[in-house]
Amino acid sequence: MSYRHLPDCLIVQLLRFDSTMKKILKRVQVSAGPIDLCFLDMIRIGVTVPKLYTLYGVCMHSGASDMGSGHYTSFSLADDGKWYHFSDRKVKVIANINQELRDENIQQSIYILFYRRVEHAVR
Repeated sequence: MSYRHLPDCLIVQLLRFDSTMKKILKRVQVSAGPIDLCFLDMIRIGVTVPKLYTLYGVCMHSGASDMGSGHYTSFSLADDGKWYHFSDRKVKVIANINQELRDENIQQSIYILFYRRVEHAVR
């Protein structure tokens, strides 16, 4: 498979429920720092474009062991450069997103990751 270009936004939905609708609690390790997609064999780009993406949102499902219930929360990077945690009507500034993403409960609840392509990133 080859692509002429990669999308500006990349949304990754993780398989969190098995065929019986039971929750899969495998830990997912994520960092807010840039990731380089050139390591994926399926990414073959016909033109030279940046393959670096940075995380700007995380959706999480917690609570229930089945798909029929539970609670959805999210982390989001705002235009002011700060990360926020959204849970119903509560909004909280996150001081260190990478520290939050290292939490075992968070890693087991990550459901959707939102990435934005970056032209240049400091590694």
